[in-house]
Amino acid sequence: MKNKQQDKENKMQEKYMEYQMLEEQLKQAQEQVQTLSKQKEELEGLKEAVMEIGKTKEGNEMFVPISSGIFVKAQIKDNKELLVNVGDNVVVPKSIHDAVALIKKQKEEIEKYEATMTQNLQLIMLHQQKVEAELYNMTQEGE
Repeated sequence: MKNKQQDKENKMQEKYMEYQMLEEQLKQAQEQVQTLSKQKEELEGLKEAVMEIGKTKEGNEMFVPISSGIFVKAQIKDNKELLVNVGDNVVVPKSIHDAVALIKKQKEEIEKYEATMTQNLQLIMLHQQKVEAELYNMTQEGE
């Protein structure tokens, strides 16, 4: 009888540990989805800013962000081309149209990854609900 009770307690402890692990995975997945959503918003803002530069007349002044909340006054000398970082501290000239297309492509890639992460999030939630129900049933068996 004692071994049966011990086995039940061990199984419940394993299920509880599984539940806690799923809780942590759920939290991490939610954070990732939030981060991706924020990145999408930033890319949309960037796209709008790039398009606005294309509409700004050469010689006009504008405020250019150099850090969060810090801007420098700059004069537009060329509103048709931007310098785009392609990695490894290498920048290449891109037209406004090409820069917007690049931003749109990045946003689409984030949206695909976000959809995958949201799907994973739902699977984790379903698994967690199943484990929770199993734990509940285990606690009810002894009563």
